[in-house]
Parts: sequence; C-alpha cells; structure tokens
Amino acid sequence: MKQIKIKIVMNETELQKEMQALHFDNYDLKQLKSVHQALSTHTIYACYETLQTLENTDNYDYVMSVTMGADVDELLDDYTNRDELGLSYICHCLCMLFLQKAYAKAIAALEVQEKIKITSFSFAGDDNNCSDLKELLAQLPGCGIKCNDQMMLIPSKSVIMLLKCTQDTACPSIHNTNSCAFCKKPCQFYHTD
Repeated sequence: MKQIKIKIVMNETELQKEMQALHFDNYDLKQLKSVHQALSTHTIYACYETLQTLENTDNYDYVMSVTMGADVDELLDDYTNRDELGLSYICHCLCMLFLQKAYAKAIAALEVQEKIKITSFSFAGDDNNCSDLKELLAQLPGCGIKCNDQMMLIPSKSVIMLLKCTQDTACPSIHNTNSCAFCKKPCQFYHTD
C-alpha cells in the first residue's frame, strides 16, 4: 500500500468564491475563515493499492482511500455539542470541498507515481455493492478507515474510490487537474466502458 499526504489551503479569493457557490452571506466570511484555518492544519491521507479482483470490481485497476481523519470528526462534534450549528454546517461544507480537492490531488499523485492516467473513477457503493466495502478496506490495511455494520465509514469524512486507468500517458488535452478522470473530454485516451 502506498500513502500520499495532502494539505489543502485556500486563499481568501478562493474562499470567497466557494462562499458564493455555497450561498453563504458576507457575514459568514469570518466564520468560514475560522473553520478553514482549523481544517487547513490537518493532513489528509490517501492510500492506494492495485485492486485485487472482487465480484463487482473487475473493471477497475486501483482502490484508493482518502480520509480527513478522526480529528475532523472531533471538530465537527465539538461544534455540534456547543450548539454552534452554523459553524458545524460550514465545517461540513468545507470538508466536502477539501475532500474533493484532496482526491483530485491524490489521483494526480498516483498518476505520476505509477506512470498511468486515471480514465474514470467511482466511489465504493455508487455502482457496486456496498457489501464489498469491508473487502476493499482489507486491501488498504493501515489506511486509517474502518467500516461499521451499517456500512458507514469511520472517520466520517472519508471516501473509498475505485479507479480505472490506462498506461498511455501522452494525452494532449489534459486540463488543470492533469487527469482524464476529471477532464472527460472525448478522446482516444478516455474510455467510459
């Protein structure tokens, strides 16, 4: 299993853009900055491994986990327990944004490390059976994520992804994300099978 450490920090312009996209008012900016500062101190961990064939995963090549860790769950619980529901909601929103940015960075790092292109990905449970979740996690020992009997990931701000790849790395149309999985522009490298 290989591990990738990721830090996410956004500047004020990026925060304001996200604030508008999430429909926060200007008075929320101070709280948004406060929560962002608390979250940006945390390292996000991604782990990946070549996928061992399971019943519903034969079209995928890699399994990857991305987690914000138990400390973020504790931060969310702290906001909720203090009845700071606005901060809790902002934290949930920023966590989703951080996770999106983190798995984009993790995919890009995997592509560089393995000299491949990720052509598509899905989250465990989206188009395959959730009962495979524990088996997928067994392929990532030490990733810091567990699954309870209700198939919920612990820590809660975590994802398990299945990734398809191609060995051909010569795609001329990759955009900012450096990944076919995010570009999805029809070309000879991107396949949706």
